[in-house]
Amino acid sequence: MTATVVIGDAGIESVELKGSGETPELGGEALKKLGPAFVEAGSADVDGVAGCTVTSDAAKKAVEAALEGAKGGQAEAGAEGDSGSLKAGTYEGSAKGFGGDVTATVVVGDNGIESVELKGSGETPELGGEALKKLGPAFAEAGSADVDGVAGCTVTSEAAKKAVQAALDQAK
Repeated sequence: MTATVVIGDAGIESVELKGSGETPELGGEALKKLGPAFVEAGSADVDGVAGCTVTSDAAKKAVEAALEGAKGGQAEAGAEGDSGSLKAGTYEGSAKGFGGDVTATVVVGDNGIESVELKGSGETPELGGEALKKLGPAFAEAGSADVDGVAGCTVTSEAAKKAVQAALDQAK
């Protein structure tokens, strides 16, 4: 997530938010709404977009970082994902989901996360099970555990994020 903030004599003039790993119809749309909200508020203190909590929080952190940078003369800053520099290998993490443990098997290559397989045998197949199918590729694309959850599957989504983060922590 990157925020480019233009500050003029009257305060924040514009905010451009970019998140290449965001789902266009969810996180992408949230970023379009949040930019003008930051300008209107004149700060990073705005309400997040419903259903896009992670994206909203990342945007707020990026704008806060840009505003802090502006105090020191730097007008652009970002809030990066959790991947950092990871050691290649296969890692596993787990977290409590809606119907039991959700496990994440994360394969890390030389260029970051290559794949994420999520399993949750206790999750409702048509809800949590479908959410896990969607989230695995989203984590791999984002290169971190910082992705939007699946609407209606908050507990399962949060468990998947925690499981992926637990696996990534082992890779550091």
